[in-house]
Amino acid sequence: VVMSYLLELGTVSSVCLWGRSMGAVTALMLGSSPDLPEIVSCLVLDSPFTSLQAIALEVGEMVEVGSVPRGVVQGSLSIGLEMVRRSIKNRAKFDLKKVSPISVVKNCKIPGIFLHGEVDDFIAPKHSSELYRVYGGLKELIIVPGDHNSPRNGLFFTEVSRFIHTHLFDQSFRELISWPLPAPVTSIEMGKGDGWFLCKMVRDGGGG
Repeated sequence: VVMSYLLELGTVSSVCLWGRSMGAVTALMLGSSPDLPEIVSCLVLDSPFTSLQAIALEVGEMVEVGSVPRGVVQGSLSIGLEMVRRSIKNRAKFDLKKVSPISVVKNCKIPGIFLHGEVDDFIAPKHSSELYRVYGGLKELIIVPGDHNSPRNGLFFTEVSRFIHTHLFDQSFRELISWPLPAPVTSIEMGKGDGWFLCKMVRDGGGG
């Protein structure tokens, strides 16, 4: 709805899609679509998952039901997930298996930055790493302190700002408003109450 409004408005020349968790997956799916609007210039992707099926099975592995073997729990979850999938497919004409950014991100050609909490125990950091590996455009990966719901620190926003300034605004626009490109930061010490925050960064200039 928002994208349709911006397109109809006709005065917006460049947009960055910024999503977290399922929102990041939505941004990835749109960014990989042949119908991606030209005004979308880059993606900020905080804690995406590779596929809905994969994350559902991983959550099932963490569930403990008394003395029931984990394999039984996971098998039951797989059966339940398939039943839900069929029900949704019949009623809403939508297949949950299609919520699988890992199968389409090779088609995404706009710049993307992946960010993930290093102790995220809901969506493991490996999801962002796997998506980053096969992403088809200019890409960056940043592993930050914290878990899935941790507030992001100042370094996180500094790096995201640098990325957006680089790929959303062209050089002529930055010169027009005297807005220099922020320098990359690799680590930062916050206040005593916040402790140390260290950011591990991986950059890659190409796809796949």
